Amino acid sequence: MSDLLVDMGASTMMSESIEWIGGEHVLAKCAATPEIHNQII
Repeated sequence: MSDLLVDMGASTMMSESIEWIGGEHVLAKCAATPEIHNQII
């Protein structure tokens, strides 16, 4: 859902980081900047 909203110009924030375990690389790939990518990883 976040990807669809961002494509429409919105900003989103995901708050349940426990759900990211094992999927960090997927979220990092969508990061707006290299710095954000690195923070996710």
